[in-house]
Amino acid sequence: MFMQNTIPATRCTISMHPDQPGAKCPDSMVECSIDEHTGDTTLNSYKTNTYRFRPGLVLAIRTSETPTTARTSFYIREAPVLFGFLVRGANLCVYTQGAMEHQSIHHVSGSNGIRYLPDSAGCISHRADDTLRMVSIMAAPDVLAQYMQGQPLPARLQAVLNKPKDSWLYWQGRDTPTKRFLLTQILDCTYTGPMRSMFLESKTLELLSYQLDDYIRSHAAPRPNTIFLTASDRRRIQDARDRLLTDLENPPSISELAGHVGLNTNKLKQGFRLVFDSSVFGYFRAYRLDKARKLLESGEHNVTQAALTIGYTSLSHFSRAFANRFGMTPKECLHAKGRKAG
Repeated sequence: MFMQNTIPATRCTISMHPDQPGAKCPDSMVECSIDEHTGDTTLNSYKTNTYRFRPGLVLAIRTSETPTTARTSFYIREAPVLFGFLVRGANLCVYTQGAMEHQSIHHVSGSNGIRYLPDSAGCISHRADDTLRMVSIMAAPDVLAQYMQGQPLPARLQAVLNKPKDSWLYWQGRDTPTKRFLLTQILDCTYTGPMRSMFLESKTLELLSYQLDDYIRSHAAPRPNTIFLTASDRRRIQDARDRLLTDLENPPSISELAGHVGLNTNKLKQGFRLVFDSSVFGYFRAYRLDKARKLLESGEHNVTQAALTIGYTSLSHFSRAFANRFGMTPKECLHAKGRKAG
């Protein structure tokens, strides 16, 4: 465990300029240093909650519940290592300067990755019909280097930590149930005051470690019999995931799902595990239970209603599966929500 006073302060600055006419922004520039900025800000219709846990480690939660077209220019001078997670919404990021110059990246719900792009510039455009939920973890390279001491790392990440001025990194991660679960816990945190900060810091570190592990595993030597997926295969597997979650009460069989997206069952099963780090129905079960927890925590559903909504007809089976995933029964979850609200 690192004590706060053992981590040197490192300034990493990102400047953002709202291109939308009439946007209110002091001096036409919002400058967020990961060592100095903490609190809430509003840019265009987007609200950003920023939590500084220690020098060089910041969590930023950006949301908008009102669909709005927005285009934001950015300039990254001294870059943090950015762990980005787009939970809801879609955007197009166009780079005009730096290592990713002339590249356009389209992000959709579930997109996530690791970026280290010093001296970069560009713009981000959000669609008019989308609301937004986005989580970013910003870490100074020297802070990550302390956490990763003794851990064998892929060459590019090692270069970022050793010689940050001469390196860059851009990696797209997998959309997995574990990441979605951790993001839900961060976004739906109901604690206040010091308990909120403690909870969010613990979940930030957990998500950070999981994402780093995903990155390291993605660069490990392939295991024997690992299948190769083309870009078309990956799109079909994404389509299979979307089809799987369309009807929680009557999910398709593996063969039906494979036929729907034009893959054989073996490639679908192996490819699904490769893309989502889960079996097809392991992902389905996790998604259903995560949805049930949200329904219970909303206060608008009792245990029976939540179980039926996600397709469980047996309350005992639902309670057992819920407890196995969350370490508490549905009733305990419902009562915990009531205590927090009180």
